[in-house]
Amino acid sequence: MAAVGYPLWLWVEGNTSPSPVTDTNGPLSVSLRARVTGITFDMGDGHTVSCTGGGSRWTRDVAAGTPSPTCGYRYRKPSLPDGPYTITATTRWAVDWNINGTTGTIPYSQTATTSLPVGELQVLVR
Repeated sequence: MAAVGYPLWLWVEGNTSPSPVTDTNGPLSVSLRARVTGITFDMGDGHTVSCTGGGSRWTRDVAAGTPSPTCGYRYRKPSLPDGPYTITATTRWAVDWNINGTTGTIPYSQTATTSLPVGELQVLVR
């Protein structure tokens, strides 16, 4: 569960910079290179976050409460007791191609979803 006001780190999971692929068959030479150009997160609460690149992966070495240096968010309201927020991430890719010296770029997007309950942390002081 995430907490209202606490910084979340957002990033693309997996290989965001795969190795280029090149092949030759007779006089035909083809190469492809795919790269992440950005990602947009629909946070499920009416807000979106757009980031260039694939974001920064959180690790256990990061001090608690540190915001992401590249792609992050803080929920303003809890999702509970109504249930979790549904987060939709759309990753934008560019596939650069070269066929015998003729070049171009093919845009491509990939979408994934996950659910995240968000609650409030409360302290009682006596």
